[in-house]
Amino acid sequence: MTDPVVAVVGAGPAGLAASLAAAERGVRVVLLDSAAAPGGQILRQSAIAGHSAHRPAILRRVAAHPRITLRSRTEVVHARVSASGVDLLVRAEEQLRTLTVGAVVLAPGASELALPFPGWDLPGVLTPGAAQAMLKAHAVRAGSRVVVAGTGPFLWPVAAALVTAGAQVVALVEAASFPTVARRAGPLVTHGHVVAQTARYAAILARAGVPVLFGRAVVRAEGGDRLGRVVVGRTDQPGSAPQHAAIEADAACVGWGFVPSIELARSLGCAERSDLTRSYAVVHVDEDQATSVASVFAAGEITGVGGAALAAAEGEIAGTAAARSLGASGGMALRRARRARRRARRAASVLDRAFPLPAQWADRLESETVMCRCEEVTWGEIAAVVDDGVVTARAVKGQVRCGMGWCQGRICGVAVQQAIAARAGRPTAEVGDLGGRPFAVPVRAGELADLAEPARDETRA
Repeated sequence: MTDPVVAVVGAGPAGLAASLAAAERGVRVVLLDSAAAPGGQILRQSAIAGHSAHRPAILRRVAAHPRITLRSRTEVVHARVSASGVDLLVRAEEQLRTLTVGAVVLAPGASELALPFPGWDLPGVLTPGAAQAMLKAHAVRAGSRVVVAGTGPFLWPVAAALVTAGAQVVALVEAASFPTVARRAGPLVTHGHVVAQTARYAAILARAGVPVLFGRAVVRAEGGDRLGRVVVGRTDQPGSAPQHAAIEADAACVGWGFVPSIELARSLGCAERSDLTRSYAVVHVDEDQATSVASVFAAGEITGVGGAALAAAEGEIAGTAAARSLGASGGMALRRARRARRRARRAASVLDRAFPLPAQWADRLESETVMCRCEEVTWGEIAAVVDDGVVTARAVKGQVRCGMGWCQGRICGVAVQQAIAARAGRPTAEVGDLGGRPFAVPVRAGELADLAEPARDETRA
């Protein structure tokens, strides 16, 4: 065995920090990311003229480090612990092969949470993250008249970016009431960077005359071949027609936060816990970001959604611990990173409480509302089998095929789980989720057939 190797899965803030921390402690690092370039959603470089004059320092440091090998457009399909270390089944250039490493840091990030409503499958309805990615990667605006809606602080930078790019944001629709946000977010006044960011986004929206509607949510999208308008209703007075108002728009960016991407952690058998406020599963880690599985560490959103600052701090700790697990020594002082992690966790907890999901959202679902867009399964179909006594997510999946499409439940999974729980009157943890897939991403049968004698990757430790 030559130099020890750490694999880092995901090149967002957590993965970049983990890669640098491990490499600076003397181990070789292979950084795997499915995107065309590193950075993740937060550090994704903008294609709009004047918006990417300065490449973030961490991207420059990773690119220049002699012990870091970046592999973009590379998906990790499956992972397992073997006698040789940790085996990662990776796909690049439409080929599967096995990469064996001494330790792995899982930092795959998260996907956006979408809560279905009538018309959410119309062209022109998308998530805030999708709108942001279109802007950054391709300089494409989601629309000309845009509604940004849902809940959470992520709505503000997306709306500000759209305004800056020349779109007319006709409304920012926040489900949480202003008194709730003001009361619960109060402790954030001691977090100067959060206050400064919020003030900057608010100033951009104010100069553009964007109305901010608190205590409201998009309850319906209407149109023919594409979105024509959205109907907005009060979250504290649902179902009352006089409380509804229509807003003309050709795009609606609707999102409800993020859901950790824990598929690889599950394939490795890592222990999980339930998120305290959102009820979905996250990976359980100790103070060194170590999971319950030897040589496997986790950082970023899969340990609990908390933003870029928390992800970077966790990544630095995880990368250091992974290097140490392979015998690296020196430079182990992490007091600054641990302080940053504690501070960022407190801020994330405050934001979770300030921007809760709307209560009883599932009670307002209509029978014809599509829940699973891949398989075109409606809420009426799901509700019927739940009423017949089928009350676990996987059992419902077997009855009506929700979560069996190309996205494998990544879009509808949490919404289906919560809606079933509400209908059955059971805790979400008891209902279970649509996870547990053997592969983190869809795999073709032909690709698996070619693995009869899998070739070992040349970077094997």
